[in-house]
Amino acid sequence: MSSNAAFKPEVVHTQSIPAVGRNEPCPCGSGRRYKDCHGTLGAPAPTVSEGRLADATQRLRAGDIDGAEAMAREILSARPGNADALHILGLCAYERGRVDEALRALLAAAKALPTPARPERKRLWADLEFVFLQALSGIDSSLAAARRAEYAQWLAVAPDRDRGELPLVSIVLVVVGSARWLERSVESVCGQTYGRLELIVMDGTPGGAMTQRLDTLLSGCRLPHRLLSRPGIDEPGLINEGVRASTGTYLNILHVDDEFAPERVASLVEKLAMRGTVWGFSGVDFIDAGSDMIPDDAPILREWRELPIMIAESDTVGYSFIHRDYVAVAIGNLFFSRAVFELVGGMRALAHTYAWDFCLRALWHEEPEHVAATLYRHRIAVSADAPTPRGAGSEPEQLAMFREFYARASDEREQPPNRFAPSVHYWRTRFFKAPFHVGHVSMFSLKRLETLVDEIGVNRQGRTATRLTPGLNLIGFAFGEFGLGESLRALAGSCMVGKIPFIVKDVDMRVRARQADQSVAAHISRELQHRCSLFCLNPDAMQTLLPLAAATKAAGGRAVGYWYWELEDLPREWDYALETVDEIWVPTEFVAGAMRRSTTKPVVKIPPPIEVKLSRVYRRSDFRLPEDRFLFLFFFDFNSFVRRKNPDGPIAAFKRAFGAGRSDVGLVIKSINGGHRPERMRALEDLIAGDDRIIIKDEFLNRDQVSGLESVVDAFVSLHRGEGLGLGLAESMYLGKPVIGTAYSGNLEFMNHENSCLVDYELIAVRKGDYLYDDERFRWADPDIGHAAHYMLRVADDAEFRNRIASRGQRDVRSRFTPAATATLLRRRLLELGLI
Repeated sequence: MSSNAAFKPEVVHTQSIPAVGRNEPCPCGSGRRYKDCHGTLGAPAPTVSEGRLADATQRLRAGDIDGAEAMAREILSARPGNADALHILGLCAYERGRVDEALRALLAAAKALPTPARPERKRLWADLEFVFLQALSGIDSSLAAARRAEYAQWLAVAPDRDRGELPLVSIVLVVVGSARWLERSVESVCGQTYGRLELIVMDGTPGGAMTQRLDTLLSGCRLPHRLLSRPGIDEPGLINEGVRASTGTYLNILHVDDEFAPERVASLVEKLAMRGTVWGFSGVDFIDAGSDMIPDDAPILREWRELPIMIAESDTVGYSFIHRDYVAVAIGNLFFSRAVFELVGGMRALAHTYAWDFCLRALWHEEPEHVAATLYRHRIAVSADAPTPRGAGSEPEQLAMFREFYARASDEREQPPNRFAPSVHYWRTRFFKAPFHVGHVSMFSLKRLETLVDEIGVNRQGRTATRLTPGLNLIGFAFGEFGLGESLRALAGSCMVGKIPFIVKDVDMRVRARQADQSVAAHISRELQHRCSLFCLNPDAMQTLLPLAAATKAAGGRAVGYWYWELEDLPREWDYALETVDEIWVPTEFVAGAMRRSTTKPVVKIPPPIEVKLSRVYRRSDFRLPEDRFLFLFFFDFNSFVRRKNPDGPIAAFKRAFGAGRSDVGLVIKSINGGHRPERMRALEDLIAGDDRIIIKDEFLNRDQVSGLESVVDAFVSLHRGEGLGLGLAESMYLGKPVIGTAYSGNLEFMNHENSCLVDYELIAVRKGDYLYDDERFRWADPDIGHAAHYMLRVADDAEFRNRIASRGQRDVRSRFTPAATATLLRRRLLELGLI
């Protein structure tokens, strides 16, 4: 699954486009953090001999947009159509918030490139892609939300089917190459727990040398089988002949190097065939030359580790096939019906990408399903000279495959039979975000990209109502399953309780976290409708939303930031955001102090509601947790700076509090996005050092499941270095759990020495590279591990103490941080501003 360089434009280090969080993945598709890619200084390399372009570049680096633009225009007057000058002109337009103008200038630069363009000109495509992504942000997000909801319903509701007789499944074993692992492969087929199977063996090895070996192996096979020798035929051809020789309703190909889990076919028949799904694939285990499982943290699996996350983050399973990597991993991981095979015409004669190509063509007709269970065993060589994995494909083949798919999918006149297929017909301009995120902008014709700019312009015209009415526009990650998304939805809940008119505007930014919470979907609006636009996402993501702030002000409304921050001083990089908004609302007094030290604009404290609603009674067995231990819980997001969240702290305190001989206690570390930070995950596992009382659960849970997990443990601990609020602590207090937390930052809004365990700390400097920005002013807490261990021991062993603080904490949170209380504060401030 090697990355294809043609799909990853050369990294361009430019000052422009600071429109996403600096620690988020750069939307150019490079795979790097934004601050290490487009977020650093630099600009197009000068090529104009007189040096004027070099001067323009330097001015752009220094933030002198007027000077850079003037010089670019001067160059163009002397040399019309100069690609480098047009490139700079486009970046200047973007910096001014004129996105449509920026796109037209960058497209003009792309047209002006020589053919073939020099390799360094890939930087232009990277910038073009980046600006397109910013321009597409929020457009058609309401449609996308409705599509995702429809898709979730489709997944959840199994059609009524006459189960009747189970289908016959044909396994086509493709024997090519050295067939070193032939015996293991055949054994995995014959060992299937599913009864209605047939085996077709396609021998493509030359000279008939494999015949005797196959005859011997198959003589002991209990399954009905046929052996067909077709020496010299390529793999796609062998598969096509094997399928045509078979009689099953469903098929599973198996490459001779790989293996099936014993329950594979039985599981896929039950989860796919019996609910009417015509194709899909499962999770994958990776095995070495000895058929042993390769550990998840092995360096060789670095690129493979994120496949399940890629699938979870995509709008649909089908969308996950638009990527630089082949998410199904290998042809043998596909499970498909004969009908879909015949519908798409089988495998095409592509040496490396035939499986991926088959999936894209099948996707047009039918939506696949992903079965998370690891039912396929893919063999990879654990060596420096490991071959390119099957299905990854060569560069020319991938280019041709995707160009063909995009030409069809981007034509609004083409209606796919699959109503969830990635296409303009069903997803409108939202469709383009997926290919642009993975570096595929050059797969589209310039003519189609110019048309897209026109479509974006038309969509932007409808973003703000002509006349704004009283109320709130809540702008942010409407569906995000992380803190900022939770905050927005909590404010929406308060608006409902307080009968404050509101709409939700989803920013539709791609972040490496799941965005599938549909609880405010009914309130999503394409247009800004109300007089106050509340930006419920942090200042580092504000630049792309400048047009929304400007539109609000132009219509007589007010732009307000609802911001969190974890340190006592704000980053200097946020100055532009402070200038953009009219005032700032904050969740805690700690955040208010940081804001007031950086601006004279009004800063108003409006704490969010703290409320936990459970759909049912959860049990520890729901999370595979032991019943006989006093369990502490801590959770964090690997994307949210591990040093700040400090998971090392609870682990160290737990080990100090409870010696190795004590087995009646445990610590649950609940995390997400560990696959994005494998080196951090390995460091955490090294710290645990095999202590089976400490459990790491790195997985996505929905909102209700997170609350359920909080409800089944005995206590919550957070030895953070800084928090804007501390939602896990607050929710645990709401549920009546004793909590232990660092006596610093936003959690002091609801924690005190009477209702919780506050851990002593020392303020220390934030080291370079440990946080979002490097700033000599920054300090954060270094919690006292010994003090934390004292509290963990006391909470576990002193029932009277823990019940007392838990009861007091629950009473305090439930009485002070209600939706009604937040609604009162919102209404009061809106009345003071004359906005309601």
